[in-house]
Amino acid sequence: MPPRPRIKTIPACTVAVVEGVGNPTTEVPKLVPALYKAVYGSKKLHGKTFKPLGKMRGRYFYHPDAPDEEKRFKLALPIPDGTTELVQVLPEVAEVKIEVWPEETVAEVIHTGPYATEQESLDILYKFIEDKGYQIVGPHEEEYLSGPKTPDERKRTILRYAVRKI
Repeated sequence: MPPRPRIKTIPACTVAVVEGVGNPTTEVPKLVPALYKAVYGSKKLHGKTFKPLGKMRGRYFYHPDAPDEEKRFKLALPIPDGTTELVQVLPEVAEVKIEVWPEETVAEVIHTGPYATEQESLDILYKFIEDKGYQIVGPHEEEYLSGPKTPDERKRTILRYAVRKI
């Protein structure tokens, strides 16, 4: 059964963010520990219940054919609104910043399978966006529903773009 895209509104949220440059296949695994350790390590500042409020998201600010040195991206974990400080557990790897991502109307689809086969789901999403009379107004975003140890054929990823009505 092909994936089923949808349009929805994502509320504004506060996120812990690390920024990366290079090929995401090699660079993302290096940055993930800095992100998670900063959030979980911040329990010392904010109390034992402080934790991520959702799954990790990635925003990719480049064309797929761009050379690696031009590939810029952000990895983010939703955290409690009002958070103003995080403990930098691995500062030698990356600085973890805090951003507020605004409310957005998005088109999204859930992709099941390896990252290498995402293009099939993206093609369905692009056609859906066009057929519904929207245009893409933001970077490619992914929300990782599966953990790193999930077998490739069972990985689930939300693929999304911020959109607006034409």
